[in-house]
Amino acid sequence: RALDKLAQNNELIQQQIFQTGRNLFNQSLDVVFYDVTTFYFASEVEKEGELRQMGFGKDGKIGKTQILFCMMIDHQKNPIGYRVFKGNTYEGDTFKEALDDLKKRYQIDKVIVVADRGMLSKNNLEITTSKGYEFIIGERLKNLPQKTQKHLLDLKNYHHQWIYNDASGQEVLIRYTTLKEGNKTIIATYSAKRAAKDKQDREEKLEQAQNLLKNPSKINSKAARFFLKAQETSKYSLNEEKIAAAERYDGFLAISTNSQSLPVADVLDQYKQLFKIEHSFRTFKSHLETRPMFHWTDQRIEGHICLC
Repeated sequence: RALDKLAQNNELIQQQIFQTGRNLFNQSLDVVFYDVTTFYFASEVEKEGELRQMGFGKDGKIGKTQILFCMMIDHQKNPIGYRVFKGNTYEGDTFKEALDDLKKRYQIDKVIVVADRGMLSKNNLEITTSKGYEFIIGERLKNLPQKTQKHLLDLKNYHHQWIYNDASGQEVLIRYTTLKEGNKTIIATYSAKRAAKDKQDREEKLEQAQNLLKNPSKINSKAARFFLKAQETSKYSLNEEKIAAAERYDGFLAISTNSQSLPVADVLDQYKQLFKIEHSFRTFKSHLETRPMFHWTDQRIEGHICLC
């Protein structure tokens, strides 16, 4: 029965936790990290209009009902707020409500939203800027215009360096270049360490591709993922063009921002901090054992999430 009380007062509880954190640590809310995950249920039963629905699960639990969980944290991993949506909601559609909550609950003026490109669609970027907020987002380098790619993939344009310490405390050297495009700045980085990792990942896929070629019946819809192309019915070969195209992007990463005040080094550092929200999700799913859930009604689900 306590879960019902938590569900009824979950917004008040979120605000109280946030305000307590601000008072204790004298924190200022300037950078907000936003991401989405899913929590699955030990059930396959859907009920129209309720939270538990089938959808694209981030845990790979096919055939299970789920909810969509959206969370915002600050740069110190302190919680700002969360929202729960139906399990079949597209994650990009959650963003406007999250920003509206931010504006309504906390009466804040300047916020820099840090998120992956999948979250900040063109429409969501317009929503962000219309509210006067700034953004730092990951860019899909392969989807940028060819003229832009040509500049960003040429290491002769990489005249600047940025050094940071990785998780083990070792210094990592990053080379970068910038390019103005409309009202935003694209920052492309290159790392030899990342290039080696990209190459290794591709070689592992090619090794799997060779094994699949020996057993064509197992390929089915996996062809594109493993650099394979169909020649004729049940016959495949390596897609050399796709392999060569993938090699061009080894070691490169692009992000963009509309901030006019942040130095490039600060933009890169803030984007690198996006992993903190992934850590928070892992804590929910492992240490707090938030899922699988065994509650049936929306109110009990809301109460369970609030408690966690």
